[in-house]
Amino acid sequence: PFSGIILHKIDSVTGLGIYNVKFLVYDSNKNPIGEYATDDNGYIYIDDLTVQGKGKLFIRELEAAPGYELDKEYKTVYVPLNPAITSATQWFERTLDDSANKRLSIPEGFLATDGILDLCLNVVDGLVVYPKVIEKRLRSELPFMATENIMMDAVKAGGDRQELHEKIRTLSMEAGRSVKAEGGENNLLELIAADGAFRMTLEELQETMEPSRYVGRSTEQTEAFLRQVIAPILAENKDLLGMKAEINV
Repeated sequence: PFSGIILHKIDSVTGLGIYNVKFLVYDSNKNPIGEYATDDNGYIYIDDLTVQGKGKLFIRELEAAPGYELDKEYKTVYVPLNPAITSATQWFERTLDDSANKRLSIPEGFLATDGILDLCLNVVDGLVVYPKVIEKRLRSELPFMATENIMMDAVKAGGDRQELHEKIRTLSMEAGRSVKAEGGENNLLELIAADGAFRMTLEELQETMEPSRYVGRSTEQTEAFLRQVIAPILAENKDLLGMKAEINV
């Protein structure tokens, strides 16, 4: 399908377009398919692309303007929608190709939204929450969340903050490897307790593992959101509550 790209190269300080910056466009396999240069306003309009597959392209700066550094990094670009490009370049002028695009893309958008909502209803309906599983998962990650508090408690006990910061970073990485690479338990507290620089016992560390110490105002914020935002929406659409969605694959 036909698609296009609009590229704008600007000065990061002035915000003005940069003239005659050359770019190379590559296909999804990084094979060059075209060379382009910015105009007086720093724009490149590429409207002669034939994009295959999922519309993945790469763009790389080939030659910088005088006084600017060359950006050698490949930029990934996705050009999935013909209608979007038509609208961008023709400003909704209601030409025949614009009209034909809308006859397909707008209905398909509504159908896709309807399918997404059906899937959401199907998944959420009958959803079971297991608090114990949530608690287990939370406690497995809690030592990482508590490192700042642990470090400050150790500083109050006479430790050097800079030294402790580096130690806790190293120990956290070691515990992370144990969990992710070896499938073991999170042993961060044991590692910290074994390091004399922290001057804290394992029992003292475990006492800091109270989740309520790390939630801030999230409880109040969640309750306020449910009360002020969600409840009125549910009340306004009470006749729709209880709908079922059947998914046939």
